Amino acid sequence: MSPSSTIPLVHDERPLKRRRANSFDKAPSTPLVLSPAPGPLSALTTPPLSKPRKSYYHLITTPLNPLTAPPTRPIAFQQPLHLTSFSYSPTRQLLLTPQDRDASLAVYTPPRIGSDLNTGFEQAVWRDDSGDEGLDALLQHYVESDPAGAAGEMLDKVNIITWRGMITKLLLAVYEVEAAHNDAANSRRTRAEGWEMNVMLLGNTLYLEESKTPARLEAKAASEKSYLRQSYYGYSFEAFSTRSPQSTSSYTSPTFETPNTNVQWCSIVKTNLGGFRMFLGGEVDCLRAGWTEADPIRTDDFVELKTNIVISSQRDEMMFERQKLLKHYTQSFLLGVPTIIVGFRTRTGHLTALQSFKTLEIPRLVRNKSHAWSPTTSLTSAFDLIQFIISTLSSDENNQAAEEEFKVNGKIPGQEWPVWRMRFRPLEEGRGGGGVLELVQLTGGVVEEEVLGGKKKEERVGFLLKRWVEGLGRRIGGTGA
Repeated sequence: MSPSSTIPLVHDERPLKRRRANSFDKAPSTPLVLSPAPGPLSALTTPPLSKPRKSYYHLITTPLNPLTAPPTRPIAFQQPLHLTSFSYSPTRQLLLTPQDRDASLAVYTPPRIGSDLNTGFEQAVWRDDSGDEGLDALLQHYVESDPAGAAGEMLDKVNIITWRGMITKLLLAVYEVEAAHNDAANSRRTRAEGWEMNVMLLGNTLYLEESKTPARLEAKAASEKSYLRQSYYGYSFEAFSTRSPQSTSSYTSPTFETPNTNVQWCSIVKTNLGGFRMFLGGEVDCLRAGWTEADPIRTDDFVELKTNIVISSQRDEMMFERQKLLKHYTQSFLLGVPTIIVGFRTRTGHLTALQSFKTLEIPRLVRNKSHAWSPTTSLTSAFDLIQFIISTLSSDENNQAAEEEFKVNGKIPGQEWPVWRMRFRPLEEGRGGGGVLELVQLTGGVVEEEVLGGKKKEERVGFLLKRWVEGLGRRIGGTGA
């Protein structure tokens, strides 16, 4: 069967039905031209796991400025709806019950201009990032809130479960390719580094998590250590700008609490990208000023807090609008965050100004400029990438065999569920200046060492909690064992 004929996520979504059966082999009329790179797509039909299987897509950069780019087909994106929430405590305990899931929620309080963002640096509590939390919090929330059926209900409703950051990476990939191409053309060292994710397709649902191999964790720790104070400025700005809903401090004189990066309040939202139903989890910095515990929690109340060095030149302004606002916009609209507040600081960490942006109005700020970007371009390219990922996994013999036993009997196959590594390289030598998205099916040894090595010791199917998968199996009608 062809990859396009086996995609399990095409339910009743008209935008997907209108696509031609061979759409994976045709370059769509979009600035992100996706075409199979020369390589082993045919390897997907060979017996598994004697060596890793690979599949590639080539991302070719073409003019991305909306003023010069060819027209793109529109991809619908549904306004995110807040479903539920959970918190992490100061000791990184996961808080899921109705009584404590909003314990880390904060409310916006305008900070005082002139605040020293170095305050509390020596006393700050930093989260231990040596482990890999993966998707556990998202899945555990539903397993524990309704063990009898919530996991199964999810099976019928959602095509993608992941953190907001993973979809952000897919949306921004097209612009990373352009940035890397421009850097190479001007003999500059590229700033676009690419990324890696772990991927599974189970029961018609795609699961994406950040790849945190021991080597990547070590490199990340070294990098963060060298920029620790700059990172702290963001946490300090949040501390100056937020308070607990129960706090008695005034809006003009909030109490500064030393940052503890273990503490987070996260929302799970439901949204839809071009027919792909998604449940996304993501941290929300705070809710709007004036929100009280008597009010319901809605995405309309969400506020994102960011810091930026003071803009002092046209080049600074261009870089801010082209890079920072693009990322801020993408992160925020995926969770339905309507307001972004940027604190501008000096290089030594003193707050000099505040600026509030309405998320949905940000694209207009850069429209008709030479460094303009388009949300339509990001949505279209991400949609194509998701189609490629699902097509590749759903047409794989290992996945098909596991799915068959799972769907027919509701049982977890005796062999490990296929786990894939997805690598994005924005600049691929010898490929015309474009980038490559590569999918590699991992061997059991690599899964054990690189995918599960940093995770909490618990029974799993691939990188998913086994109790989550068992819940899906019971829903189907089998034993889930």
